[in-house]
Amino acid sequence: MTGYSFYLVSTPLHLFLSSALALRNTSGRNVLIFIDQADTLDNFYLKQINAWQDSPFEQVHIFPGRIKGLLEKRRSRKQIVQQLAKLVEQYQPENVYVGNDRRIEFQYCMHATQQYGGARGIYIDEGTYTYFGRPDSLRWQDRIADNLVKKMTYGSWWQNPPTIGGSAWIKQVYAAFPEKVHALLQGKEVTELPAEWLQHPALQKLSAQLLQTQDIKDTELSDVDVFIALPHESVMQKDPDYKESVLSLINELHKQQRTVAIKYHPRDTAADALNLAATPCKIIPAKVNFEALLLIFPQNMKIIGDFSSVLLNARWLRPDLEVMAVIADINNANPLLVNLYQELSIRMLKTQDIQSVEF
Repeated sequence: MTGYSFYLVSTPLHLFLSSALALRNTSGRNVLIFIDQADTLDNFYLKQINAWQDSPFEQVHIFPGRIKGLLEKRRSRKQIVQQLAKLVEQYQPENVYVGNDRRIEFQYCMHATQQYGGARGIYIDEGTYTYFGRPDSLRWQDRIADNLVKKMTYGSWWQNPPTIGGSAWIKQVYAAFPEKVHALLQGKEVTELPAEWLQHPALQKLSAQLLQTQDIKDTELSDVDVFIALPHESVMQKDPDYKESVLSLINELHKQQRTVAIKYHPRDTAADALNLAATPCKIIPAKVNFEALLLIFPQNMKIIGDFSSVLLNARWLRPDLEVMAVIADINNANPLLVNLYQELSIRMLKTQDIQSVEF
């Protein structure tokens, strides 16, 4: 029997990247596993994968996440581990792909595969952590205290990665910019993840399907000059001037006769936290994944975002577009990220300077 590969997915980005990798795995068999999902009964992306006629996944499973309450969380994770044990026993995967090797689901799968020789752990580019690391992983609280608690809770198989993708479970790293990965990942087998892989005809059909579900046509953004990708609401809440800055930018762009489209973060709880419905801009449904939108952006569009993976993906998948990062204080930003943005020609602007930029 041809070997199985597991793809553990928690975000729309990794759903797309996992699909691209699975479509290339023509000699193997692929199992998609949604993890850390707030909604398992009416999950938007699960529905879309099940409706995708060209799906490369033989089986699709889904597990909950973000459970409130200590007892409920323990009960849920116990059930998840039991179900994962059955899947590992049934399929005996040779490869396990993941975008975050800190996830319990991934580490347990890797532990469970040891009974028959072990699977190969493969990290799929997460974005910013891939290139400037996760500093919290090196702090005492994370490295010693949290590591000890998790080993006592889950078992000695738990590993505390020095950064995302850095655990001993991971043997191979797929990265958009392989020559720029963090030093802690350079000892792995680093493989380029070509942007062309996301141009696969079957994946383009999935993109069109996702956009159509949200009533977005290919021509929806053809007249847009500037696309603003908003960060998660927790980031906006930390900056009391963020809302006013965004509104001022939209008004300034409107004065310059520029057409603006804006999109909230898909995991936001508020529907329209900045009251953008009253502004002269197109609001793109938050559920639409950014990667699908990138495929239909016009060539002269400019993309504005914060210091996040969104801009890295824009530079990777659409190198023809101008990409700009906005931050309140560049001087206090992570120097590794600043250097990476400079190397990738991502323009950086202070929040207070954005309104004066000529678009």
